[in-house]
Amino acid sequence: MRSLVKPSNQWRRVSTLAWAVLATLVCMAGSAIYAVFYYVGDPGVSINKAVAASLILPIFVGTPIYYVLFHHIRILNFRNLRLEAKNRRDGLTRCLNQTAFHTEVMHFLGLNQDRRRAALLIIDADHFKDVNDTYGHDVGDEAIKLIAQKMRAVVRRHDPIGRLGGEEFGVLLRDVDLTIAQAVAERIRAAVNLSDIAGLAPGARLSVSIGGAVFEDDVTFTEVFRAADARLYAAKAEGRNRIDVGPFRAARPAAPVAVKPALCAPSAAA
Repeated sequence: MRSLVKPSNQWRRVSTLAWAVLATLVCMAGSAIYAVFYYVGDPGVSINKAVAASLILPIFVGTPIYYVLFHHIRILNFRNLRLEAKNRRDGLTRCLNQTAFHTEVMHFLGLNQDRRRAALLIIDADHFKDVNDTYGHDVGDEAIKLIAQKMRAVVRRHDPIGRLGGEEFGVLLRDVDLTIAQAVAERIRAAVNLSDIAGLAPGARLSVSIGGAVFEDDVTFTEVFRAADARLYAAKAEGRNRIDVGPFRAARPAAPVAVKPALCAPSAAA
């Protein structure tokens, strides 16, 4: 690992020095052109000496200044990238936060012009309020971190995982069919349910319910999220600790309800 880091630092220094030299050369060229035009026609001044004198300041002063300047710019850019990456992550689980996950899914949907099949899974811990109330929030936090850990172990590295809030997570599975999406969801469920958490009573197990929608048509984030969320609630209603992953079906608009006109009481002025 050490040998991999050193060349990277060396290349950063070379790149910074290259930018500093390039900036110095630009200054030298500008300074020389200015000297030629300024002293041209002056018989008392040699053009060669004027150009040589104009190059001294950019060489001996400009290069160090530009090197320091570009070095600090590179450090600031690196820190900004790290800060941006940190702001996209949930502090407890290191998964994407809700906004960042939403952005990732929206980006995929916007690029999905060739109708690539994908699946959105929503994972929710069962009876999580009881875990917090019975064992404390420290154990609850460990349970949340365990769920995130098991999801990362199951899904591929390029499939985004987001913490949607509390004990609820989302996973976008790219380029999968219904069979694979169901298999991934079941592996997550089983991995969580078979894991031990320090602090729980002997024999107590954490479980999750998972709902998912597999889609390949042009859909919006709201549509596919509602479809996956509906299947999550179905899994909860069927007894929890189970999965319900199926093809995306757009929600049907509710039928209009006829409303009888209200009888208005006579006003006091009547």
